[in-house]
Amino acid sequence: MAIDRWTPLRDFDVMREAMDRFVHDTFVRGDGASLALDIAETDDGYQVHASLPGFKPEEVKIHVEGNRVSIRAEHRADAQHTEGKRWIVRERRTSAMSRSIELPGMIDAEKAQATFENGELTLRLQRAASSKPKEIPITTVSTQPATNGVSATEAPAKP
Repeated sequence: MAIDRWTPLRDFDVMREAMDRFVHDTFVRGDGASLALDIAETDDGYQVHASLPGFKPEEVKIHVEGNRVSIRAEHRADAQHTEGKRWIVRERRTSAMSRSIELPGMIDAEKAQATFENGELTLRLQRAASSKPKEIPITTVSTQPATNGVSATEAPAKP
């Protein structure tokens, strides 16, 4: 017969796991769940992909401000399917997903495009002109254009 050593903290681990399962099963059911995104940087901006199975395009709202993009999808139960019924089990009544992210550069909201096909949302976001990388040429004093007939290397005479 093997002797099992008693460890008092083992009971706490079992209780913690049971509480985690209880909280997850009770409160984490997909309502307000975080939306998983794939974000790629392109030459002129960003491309965002989100999978929204079961949602219709009119149930998805996209908001762009500065460098922040917010996506929210909410599906409500149809009222016509509830009349004259007493539900025994109803798990699909409402679902919502949302996500708000900040991108590295400012976005031109006027040029943003969104497509939705087969539950897949694709956003094409262009960087604002002010946040696009720009190369600034360096000039030396001797290469600056002359003004008023005086070259840039000559100092005007003071009276």
